[in-house]
Amino acid sequence: MEPMKLSFGVLIVYLNRAILQMKDPRLASNGTKYTIRDAVLGAFSMFFMQSESFLEHQRHMNSNQGKSNAQTLFGMIKIPTVPQIRNILDEISATALFGVFNHVYQSLRREGHLKPFEYLGGLLVALDGTQYFDSHKLNCKCCSSRTHKNGTVTYFHSAILPVIVAPGQSQVISLAPNSSHLKMVTRSRTAKWQQLNDGSKLMPQNSKDKQSLYSEMTSTVTNQCVNR
Repeated sequence: MEPMKLSFGVLIVYLNRAILQMKDPRLASNGTKYTIRDAVLGAFSMFFMQSESFLEHQRHMNSNQGKSNAQTLFGMIKIPTVPQIRNILDEISATALFGVFNHVYQSLRREGHLKPFEYLGGLLVALDGTQYFDSHKLNCKCCSSRTHKNGTVTYFHSAILPVIVAPGQSQVISLAPNSSHLKMVTRSRTAKWQQLNDGSKLMPQNSKDKQSLYSEMTSTVTNQCVNR
């Protein structure tokens, strides 16, 4: 079957396929009002529209007009609130969605959209480490932790965010994030990468570059690891 050409509709198809693989952490109940699908698509819609109030507006639209863009554009059935989305998705690993990034990358490669990003025979991937949650009390099994000199512990989540960049390009292409329990990257770095033969991943262009990158990242892991 011929691969689908990338579009907004195809992106929603990729998302729905990933959602089907997710396991609902909630106990089965007749009182369950919102599906995982509505929660994931609701979260995606806010980021896509870059508006935290998007879903609230859609609820009012649905109440007044009997339909909303959340349903017609994103395919949601019911529109959850932001706290309801958090309650559902906090128990689900984000790795279930990482395959969507690969589908998008493969489509961009297949359709020639990566050509403008090629540089010196490969692709440049900028790696940036980010921390997006911390607490002295709240924690989960996926948390990293930092023990301070005074004995207090900070629990946090962090990730490595890779993006394809190129000189002269104002846009970047996001790749699947990587949870960073070891805090491997704490500042922006760039490495020259190229596709593997199957085009499914990106790797350094040659063994020398690969060893150099490996040594750098190993050194960073050694220096940045903290007591957990």
